[in-house]
Amino acid sequence: MKPLLVIKFFLAGMLLFICSLIASNLSFLQESELDFVKLARLAQVPSKISMNEPQPTGEDKPIMEIRLHFYDNAVDTTRFNAFLKLVRKMKQSGAKVVLIPLPMEWAVYEPTQKAIQDMEATNVVVFGKTVQKMVWDYQAQTYKLRPAKNHYVRHPTFDRTKISWGVLSMLWREIGFLELVPLGYLEEYGNELIPDVSVEILRKYEGLDSSAIIRDVDEVRVGSHVIPISSDGIAYAKQNLWERSYRSYEVLAQYEKNGGLSFLHWERSRQTYVNVPDSTFTMYRNKIVVVSWYDPTDRDFYLTWSYAGYSSILQSILDKTLMTRSEAWNTMIVFLFVVLSAVTFLYVRSGIAIVIHVVVGGGSLLTSIWLFVSHSTLLSPMPGIVTLLLCAFVFPVVRVVHERNSLREELSSLAAEKKRLEDEQASEKPKMK
Repeated sequence: MKPLLVIKFFLAGMLLFICSLIASNLSFLQESELDFVKLARLAQVPSKISMNEPQPTGEDKPIMEIRLHFYDNAVDTTRFNAFLKLVRKMKQSGAKVVLIPLPMEWAVYEPTQKAIQDMEATNVVVFGKTVQKMVWDYQAQTYKLRPAKNHYVRHPTFDRTKISWGVLSMLWREIGFLELVPLGYLEEYGNELIPDVSVEILRKYEGLDSSAIIRDVDEVRVGSHVIPISSDGIAYAKQNLWERSYRSYEVLAQYEKNGGLSFLHWERSRQTYVNVPDSTFTMYRNKIVVVSWYDPTDRDFYLTWSYAGYSSILQSILDKTLMTRSEAWNTMIVFLFVVLSAVTFLYVRSGIAIVIHVVVGGGSLLTSIWLFVSHSTLLSPMPGIVTLLLCAFVFPVVRVVHERNSLREELSSLAAEKKRLEDEQASEKPKMK
């Protein structure tokens, strides 16, 4: 009986292995990965952050942040003049690279073109080009990050002026969980791969040539910096919002109607904005300055927080703490869970086997959270959990059907044996007479 049951379990296990791999790639299960990210992020939130700790000066950070605010109904010429003034101020302060996110739509004419050329002449600016990052997935009925391959981006300027620019591909999938395409978009009228602004900023920061940006199967390299990517060409990063809120030095640049540009800093102890003294601008020396801007009348409101995401991405690249997605482990985990489930239901009573499955599933979830929080590794628990659920349903059914068939065969054998004995007894009675 056992050898036949083992063969049945083996065949059922092969089918379960294939079904589990297919189920793990379904869109709605892939989207459930974001629910896991939410859970993992909750496990990472600190219990308490002191508001009385010393306020940072920013001098120990390689990346600084500036928010640029406009007055109502600012026109494109006003915006680009403000960009130019800010870039020149940062150049004067010794900044090595300044990120300027361009508007999604703006009037390309002589004043704005001239402002872009003047900013490029400072040799510290990197322009960010906005792209449509989301596409509608009809199967999952939700928006998803556009695949990184075979999509095009248009040059920021009408006359294709030679400038340092990149794609603003960062997408905030969940609070504190970022996705981006380091190197995957093609320039619209050519075959040139356009990097994400974070990659272009690193290249400029390190003083490297564009040939130093190399894409391999599982990573993008910028000199000595390595950016791990998934099979779709997507990189992942975490953002500690609470650390940014309490441990970063932020400057607000206010562009006035008279053309002036004032710099303010939030003083935590006084709970108000104060003017930034000229002596403080030395903190930008040899730094990367990530600029965001906000116009109350503009629909590009996402730019008000995009700088925070790119600061985290750049810091993670420099610290070598970008997230790694362990896609290759999914197949091995599914295989091991199928084998474990088969052995459990083969040699243990069904009730105990179910308890073991619950413990293993919970352990898988806790392990994934631990890897996410402590080792910046994205290993989704969904393939393993789906496998355990399928196995917990199929293997007991296979065993019950097998035992029922075995019992039928045994009863049939006993009935045949009984009939044979009755026939023998019936044949012996005439002889005795």
